[in-house]
Amino acid sequence: MRLRAKLLLAPSITGVLLLGAVGGGVSLITHLESQYLEIGTHERAQSDALGRAQLALSEQHATLYRMVTIIASLDDKAVKARRDQQAQAMAAVVEEVVRTAGAAEGAAAAAARVRDALPRYRKAAEAALDMATIDPNTGVAALQTADGEFKNLMTLVGHTAAAARAQSAVTWQALDSRTNRQAAALGIVGLLGAIGAALFAWVTQRRVVQDVQACVDAAGQVAAGRLDIAPQGHRRDEIGELKTALGAMVHKLRGIVGQVRGSAESISVASAEVASGNTDLSQRTESAASNLQQTAASVEQLSGTVRASADSAAQANQLALSAQSSASKGGEVMQQVVVNMDDIAASSRKIADIIGVIDSIAFQTNILALNAA
Repeated sequence: MRLRAKLLLAPSITGVLLLGAVGGGVSLITHLESQYLEIGTHERAQSDALGRAQLALSEQHATLYRMVTIIASLDDKAVKARRDQQAQAMAAVVEEVVRTAGAAEGAAAAAARVRDALPRYRKAAEAALDMATIDPNTGVAALQTADGEFKNLMTLVGHTAAAARAQSAVTWQALDSRTNRQAAALGIVGLLGAIGAALFAWVTQRRVVQDVQACVDAAGQVAAGRLDIAPQGHRRDEIGELKTALGAMVHKLRGIVGQVRGSAESISVASAEVASGNTDLSQRTESAASNLQQTAASVEQLSGTVRASADSAAQANQLALSAQSSASKGGEVMQQVVVNMDDIAASSRKIADIIGVIDSIAFQTNILALNAA
């Protein structure tokens, strides 16, 4: 996973969790609103139905009073029809009370008592009607028993309404409790999600910081001259690529340093050889200079010898002149002088040759000295 995706993952998870929490909260509120509305509607309908039942029972009881007052003027068929109609109406009202009470334990028990009380009321009402057929005043007096049963019936219907209201209160309380639990659970889930996202972000940031610090330390060691490290990137993100690139850089730098070191060693060997050659050349130059000095001394000695020979030649020439002046003194002496002069001339030629050789040697020595310089 790329580093950008990792860094965006924690905020994304937090955003998703927040959206989930908001969505869950909205859904919970909508559901609770629907339940509250349903319960309120049911409670109002139940209260209205029980109120209508009480009103209908009151109307039927008032109808009973009217029947008692007019029963003497009615024929048997009409009386029977009115009795059956009232009985059916009362039974329908009681069944409506039982249906409205529902299956809740308290309200259902109260409705059952209403159903049980209806026959007693009908019995007292029938008795009053029977007495009214004989004497209306007696029938009216007999209605006191029916009034007592009617009051009991109305009280039981009121108990049923109270039980229904109590059951509604229990339902409201249960709904409130469930609402609180669901809200607490939603808050806990959101808190755990936020904690998890924060923990994930902290772990991710910690790993990124550690890896970046490792790269910084490796770069510092390379800058300090340590090339024996080998950073390796095991992650598949930018940090791993950075470590891999740093390891490749260290490897290539190690190769370059090795090449430079080898070149330096080669240059050192070549410098040593050049220094040795310079030393040898210096020694040979010193030797050539020494030989040149020796040759110069020899030439100096040879020059002295030549000068001595020249002096001797001059003296010989003087002697020849002297001999020539004395040539007239004798042919033998002259002949001897000529022979001596030939010998001296041969010696002079040899000396000239020697001087030429010395000049040649001096010229070559000068050339060698110039080359050595």
